[in-house]
Amino acid sequence: MTASVGEYADEYTAQPEAIDDELAALKEQWGTVYTITGEVDGKTERMYLRKPDFNARRAALAAIFAAKDPSGIDAQIDSGIIILGMCFIGGYDLNTNDDTRLEASLQAAKMVEMNGTLALKKN
Repeated sequence: MTASVGEYADEYTAQPEAIDDELAALKEQWGTVYTITGEVDGKTERMYLRKPDFNARRAALAAIFAAKDPSGIDAQIDSGIIILGMCFIGGYDLNTNDDTRLEASLQAAKMVEMNGTLALKKN
């Protein structure tokens, strides 16, 4: 499986005909919708995820910091599995497929990266 993660607007603006009823309904309900797209048994499957809220991000970051090597692959996989479980809202659940779970979790882990916009300063 080759998977990619993209925000709804980025992935589908160029091809509006690709927006199906399920995705349109999810977009209406959740606002920002992310997709992980990949090939499963010769068929293109899409998994839809909502934007991680505070609790999902907290749980994923806790998994990263609890790992022996927070920058290692195990930490990324664990945090991604948490995001997949907490943010799945529709489509094909790549998290339940043994052939796709690891790669999907690595894609989902990208959703919890810090944006670096906050700074602490002692005055």
